[in-house]
Amino acid sequence: KKPQSDSYMWLNRTSGDTDKPIVLYEYQPGRGAKHPKEFLAGYKGYLHTDGYAGYHDLGEDITVVGCWAHARRDYADALKALKGEDKNYAHDTVAHKALVQIAAIYKAEETLKDLTAEERYSRRQREVKPLVEAYFAWVHEQDPATILSQKTRDGLNYSMNQEKYLKVFL
Repeated sequence: KKPQSDSYMWLNRTSGDTDKPIVLYEYQPGRGAKHPKEFLAGYKGYLHTDGYAGYHDLGEDITVVGCWAHARRDYADALKALKGEDKNYAHDTVAHKALVQIAAIYKAEETLKDLTAEERYSRRQREVKPLVEAYFAWVHEQDPATILSQKTRDGLNYSMNQEKYLKVFL
């Protein structure tokens, strides 16, 4: 291929729960859904991904888990884009309010990391799930059409479109 042609590196990594993690970079000439489908053929289990739709049709043996880092990214970018006087009002923005709620989810989840799977599940239901449900209730109350920041609208739309996958970890 010509050096100027599009190429894609697909990143695959084992979970953090393994003794010997593997990170694999796989070159592919395209971004089509056929690439993860071929790579993951025969795999059964959880797949933690971004919101790329190509991951959502990999078969019933694969459970897609949405990525909260991707859910918060557009909100963070919206705050970074504030300039001048607008920075004084950052705490009043939808983006900031979203980040505060997502940070609370992260903080609650962080307290569970050293528990057994059973303990983690039980506490996640009691402590994290209400935060996640409150976040999505709040997201659905927002009207993206009334928000000036494109990045904030993108963040809201991402959360709405990925809600099913972002809740899988619960």
